[in-house]
Amino acid sequence: MATAALWIAFNAPAPPAPADRIAVLPFVNISADQDDEYFADGLTEELISNLSKIRDLNVIARTSVFKYKNAGRPGERGEGFYFDVPVEITDPVVSAWLREKPPGMVQLPVEFIAGVEALASDPANGAKRFA
Repeated sequence: MATAALWIAFNAPAPPAPADRIAVLPFVNISADQDDEYFADGLTEELISNLSKIRDLNVIARTSVFKYKNAGRPGERGEGFYFDVPVEITDPVVSAWLREKPPGMVQLPVEFIAGVEALASDPANGAKRFA
């Protein structure tokens, strides 16, 4: 049975982090030939390696980011939104729930999806869909 998950990227107050920090997420092999998987991995590793040479840039290690490779589980469809502008969450239940989560991307419970889709449908929010 396929399940759907909606993810939302949000900014929440967090402890100060170095401003020049980056993570290179694993590239996805979109080729029909699964033997090309090494090429996607090689691109990710090469980019991490080259960015690591920049003295004032803190690059997240390969071992930390490769846990996101093939993060979707079979039969699960992940999609979501990111917003170009700050979005105010006025629902107190959703706001309280988000405050408990670390900043970044979160998987929303099914009951929150309709509200997020309403926010995303407002052109003023500059929402972009990702899948």
